[in-house]
Amino acid sequence: MKLTIPKVEVRRYKYSELNLVPKKYDGYLTDINPVCAFNKTDFFHGRNQEINMMFTSFMMTTKNNVILVGEHGVGKNAVVQAAVNRVLKRKCPKELGDLHFFMLSLDKILAVLSSSDRKSTEKVSEVFTFLTNCDYYNIVLIIDQIHLMTQSRFLLHKLSTLLTMSNIRVLGVTTQEDLEEFFAYDAHL
Repeated sequence: MKLTIPKVEVRRYKYSELNLVPKKYDGYLTDINPVCAFNKTDFFHGRNQEINMMFTSFMMTTKNNVILVGEHGVGKNAVVQAAVNRVLKRKCPKELGDLHFFMLSLDKILAVLSSSDRKSTEKVSEVFTFLTNCDYYNIVLIIDQIHLMTQSRFLLHKLSTLLTMSNIRVLGVTTQEDLEEFFAYDAHL
């Protein structure tokens, strides 16, 4: 499939204009668009095929979730950052020009869920409620080490819910070993 990449100048934003995540969710959910918009260097070259395949998947009406699989240190997160930079610079298909990227901090969420602090657990639930009720339409939720979601029934339920939503695309990042170990038994994921 041939992808048309329009040439459009990058609009200059203020950090607060791009950040869609309320401050009360800091540490749990990060808005990646402002981070990449204020990154002055375009350091990433190559992996065009993977990025274009990611964009093609995002444009699908169903099964538009992506999982990046690769060994440790091969640059999976760099591919994600390059995709975000391309969207911000409008070097992507027109249909994806308004994508907004959020990153879920699984380390903090798992630490909170393993503690017995009810207030913090409710805050984690609020984060997922924010995501499911977010009125912004084109969200890509990045989950690094997505295989860790299988450690909690609560998180698996939330992931299943997110995977079925039309306004949220999930972009998971993991290794081949972890993918086979944690997701092989769960066909609906």
